[in-house]
Amino acid sequence: MSFLVFSVSRTLFTKDLTSSPVYFIFSLCRYETKLAAVRCEIEAINTERSLQQTAAGRELGKLEEEWYTIVAKCVALDGVVSDLEAKREAIEGGGKE
Repeated sequence: MSFLVFSVSRTLFTKDLTSSPVYFIFSLCRYETKLAAVRCEIEAINTERSLQQTAAGRELGKLEEEWYTIVAKCVALDGVVSDLEAKREAIEGGGKE
């Protein structure tokens, strides 16, 4: 609690400042300032998070494209292996007869 102590004609008076409108306005301004700071911090955090998610999305897209390329090469190699196995079987089958 805040108190104001003053003297009038050598009589000591005290007044509780927490109930005064000035104290209320001062407190309100202080909380509004804190609120603005917290909102600013929240905005900065959200911006940073958004930038991180955008970067992660680009990285995932790049990795996905790389994955598709590798899978396509594997499918192509599987086709070549199947062709070679078929030729081997034809050669082995032709020599046994």
